[in-house]
Amino acid sequence: MYKYLSPLLAVLVLLPLFCRGEQVSDFSRSGEVGYLDGSTKRSGIPEKKKDNFSFGCKWDESLSIDEALELALCANPKLSQARANVQIQKHKLAAAKSAYLPTLYLNSEGLKDVVASNEKSSWDSSLNISWLLLDFGGRHGSVEENRSLLLSAVLAQDADSLSLVSDVSRDYFSVAAAKGVIDSSLNNESAAKESFLAAQAKYVAGVGARADLLQAQTAHSEAILDRVRAQGNYQKAVAQLAYTLGVDPGAEITIDTLDESVFSDDLNKSLELLIREATALHPSVRSARAQLEASKFHLQTVISEGKPSLSFVSSYSEKRYIQENAKDFNSMEVGLKLSFPLFEGFRNNSRISEAYENIQLQEALLRQAELNVTNSIWVNYSELKTENESINIAKSLVRSAEESSGVAKGRYRAGVGSIIELLNAQTALANANQQYVQSLARWRAARIRLAASVGVLVRNDQRISM
Repeated sequence: MYKYLSPLLAVLVLLPLFCRGEQVSDFSRSGEVGYLDGSTKRSGIPEKKKDNFSFGCKWDESLSIDEALELALCANPKLSQARANVQIQKHKLAAAKSAYLPTLYLNSEGLKDVVASNEKSSWDSSLNISWLLLDFGGRHGSVEENRSLLLSAVLAQDADSLSLVSDVSRDYFSVAAAKGVIDSSLNNESAAKESFLAAQAKYVAGVGARADLLQAQTAHSEAILDRVRAQGNYQKAVAQLAYTLGVDPGAEITIDTLDESVFSDDLNKSLELLIREATALHPSVRSARAQLEASKFHLQTVISEGKPSLSFVSSYSEKRYIQENAKDFNSMEVGLKLSFPLFEGFRNNSRISEAYENIQLQEALLRQAELNVTNSIWVNYSELKTENESINIAKSLVRSAEESSGVAKGRYRAGVGSIIELLNAQTALANANQQYVQSLARWRAARIRLAASVGVLVRNDQRISM
């Protein structure tokens, strides 16, 4: 018995080592590696057990833009889904690779013949091995299809990361703009109160009109209303940012003050160059290309199903009787098995037609991905260019409004200016400050969003080369 089983036992011993060798490559072609690794821990935000709403990601209530991006990349559920999808595709690829390995089955059963005059009890055992040797590219197509799908999943994760970066920058600087509007509203409220007190003092002294007092009081009330609304808008912006980050919407979040020193109006790369780079390198486009490659390999697999296959087969069986007078026997078979599909009800033809249509679908999706990237770059480039000009204009507007407000305040105190002139100047100054803060916030967001639309992920916007 053992001399027959020894070859099969050797296969059983060596098979795990062979399987391990198959998995060393870890499912990646050379040069095709996603540049964002969702499995690694983000620096500054170690991932622990998922025991809270933010998936165990550490974060402080006060966030810089870099820290906000790090938190979102760690905590946002959309990226967790993308990472899980990558792991699923890895297992699917491993399953496809297993088709290159032999399959072994061990069967054993006990039988008792109760019909015969003398009852016989036996124990039947068999060990079968089957190894597919030739299938005209079916296994290769399946492995390469799943390898392309894995690459697509990794690149889709990168694309989701870039999309998240764009969303976080938009919401983060919306909070920054809302915070700036609050500061401007508080300054305007303080100035309106000062004007109201001045008008009241003049009215009490008998040198001011009651109409001026009422005008100043109305302006002060409007300033208070603007401040209350600005605070409400700020709270809504913070809630939206928390949602995008992937943390509790009720979390208390504060952000850094806008840094004016980072402003630069240089665009070092032309729009055409950015589009050309993005259509070649953006992960969403590369993911669509990988999907197209997967559909072509799927066609190869389907075509091979209609072709013959050759397998090595071997089996060892043994029948042992419990009775002493019964004779045991065993057998060993080794051979080649040729399978040739003759007719399947046109099933294979339908699957081939389906595979061809799927290739056309993936080609259309690739074109759509390229158009989406191109459109995103156009929009973000135009927005950044607009905000470059807007910031310079807003700076000039603030300087003029500050000077006008100072002159109007002096004229009113000197008794040669009207309260309407003063209130108009103060309102113009508040509006100018709000426009400048909003332009600066939109510029910061547009700069990061443009980089993300090109396919660049950076740790801070000062490192973006454009």
